[in-house]
Amino acid sequence: SALAHLEQLPLASQAPYSDGELRLACLLGWGMYRQRFTLDEYPKLQSFLEGMKDYAPFEATTPPPGM
Repeated sequence: SALAHLEQLPLASQAPYSDGELRLACLLGWGMYRQRFTLDEYPKLQSFLEGMKDYAPFEATTPPPGM
């Protein structure tokens, strides 16, 4: 699966993030928000997305819960 492949990538644990990492975070955030997939089997991706929530530019564009 694509998520299994992405789980193997080297990802930054803090800013500065690359363009690809920002795009990946958007994809992961969208998938979780729309309940298209879960990251339960992918701890590295889960940790990466959690870390992005502390990155102000990413956090500022996150839709509020319940939309």
